Amino acid sequence: MKRFPPSPPTVTNALAMGVGTVMLLALSALAGEPWRLPESAATWTAVLYLVFVGSVVVFFLFLFVIRRWTASATSYQFVLFPFVTVAVAGWLAGETVTPTFLAGGALVLAGVWLGAITPGGRGADVTRGDRPPDHDEAWS
Repeated sequence: MKRFPPSPPTVTNALAMGVGTVMLLALSALAGEPWRLPESAATWTAVLYLVFVGSVVVFFLFLFVIRRWTASATSYQFVLFPFVTVAVAGWLAGETVTPTFLAGGALVLAGVWLGAITPGGRGADVTRGDRPPDHDEAWS
């Protein structure tokens, strides 16, 4: 990747999404899948939510956070995604949260706490106040 000229992350992400879309459409055509537009308003609402909130807004929030925290510290947010997903699924879809999930979640959080947050862990200190270089410096 270092051989390519630098580009803003939003441009890179937009290009990657476009290439991914073309590839998925080609594979769908090869598989003979029928292409139909959704007919239900609920389906359109879900698609629009995923496109705008679930992709665009979350990507810009990720960029916002990574400019203020270290990359290592920022990556730990991904550990929380399954917990948020299950909580929302329980709330909106009535999914059951099992004791096994709660035990596994506690184990994961304990591992993150031991490895990243405790003073003896090797994780990044998000409270140290260091700020990564500005966008122009980071991509030059």
